[in-house]
Amino acid sequence: MQETQKNTITLACTTGFATHWLLPRLADFERACPDIDLRISATSRIQSFATDGIDLAVRHGNGFCEGCVSEKLIDDDYIAVCIPAVAQQLGEPPALAALGRVTLLHDMHREDWKSWLDEAGAGHIDTRKGPLYSDGSGAWLAMLAGMGVALMRRRFVQANLASGEVVAPFPNTLNTGHAYWLITPHEALLRPAVVKVRA
Repeated sequence: MQETQKNTITLACTTGFATHWLLPRLADFERACPDIDLRISATSRIQSFATDGIDLAVRHGNGFCEGCVSEKLIDDDYIAVCIPAVAQQLGEPPALAALGRVTLLHDMHREDWKSWLDEAGAGHIDTRKGPLYSDGSGAWLAMLAGMGVALMRRRFVQANLASGEVVAPFPNTLNTGHAYWLITPHEALLRPAVVKVRA
């Protein structure tokens, strides 16, 4: 029982990160580390290492966390994506101005669309309309249902782009200067299982 407890590792992350980045890699991890029971706590709430029983966390921001080691996983690099049927509404070739005629899907950071359009030279488009979802997963599911165009992190949607399930009609990107970081408290690094997960 004690050995099992020692090899149980709890990782906290957002639902979007778990869905798009972590879950596709879990099968490889389980084959490489069959002795580790990795438990994923997916929530938008920032969990406490001390009180929530978290060993590792993936957090979005600048990577700073006092008393911890931070390792950058992916940069924020947003692209506009939609299903092919919605892309047809944008013209051939796609016109940025046509984004004013389709629904823009927002997560909790509604200002990201404004920043993306400003950098693309289409800042005149009204970004105040369109549904607002509590996280990127809601915007993602709405986009897959053909409800509009969403801003997604390029690294999250690479497989979907490669399969043709979704398309990126425009080459424009937005880098927010933030990233996803793997955060580990210094004391957790004393556990071999934690070190193995980080590898």
